Amino acid sequence: SLRKRTLEQGIEQGIEQGLEGLRQSIQEILTIRFAEDAARAVADRLAAIKQIEPLQALLRAAVQVDQLAEFMRLLDEMTAE
Repeated sequence: SLRKRTLEQGIEQGIEQGLEGLRQSIQEILTIRFAEDAARAVADRLAAIKQIEPLQALLRAAVQVDQLAEFMRLLDEMTAE
């Protein structure tokens, strides 16, 4: 039905907005901690991640890692498939 389809579209949009918010947060943290170049370097790769769990793990990593190389290694592992 139209109502069901509209509801499903709304849910999909909400999920995508949540994913985009996580991606932006990761980029902001990387910019603050390492450099603006770091955030730009990962933008396309983050956009390819369509599940919330890996993005949440990357958000935690962005806050916790000591070096950008550690974050990049984790990102490599998550996007290797």
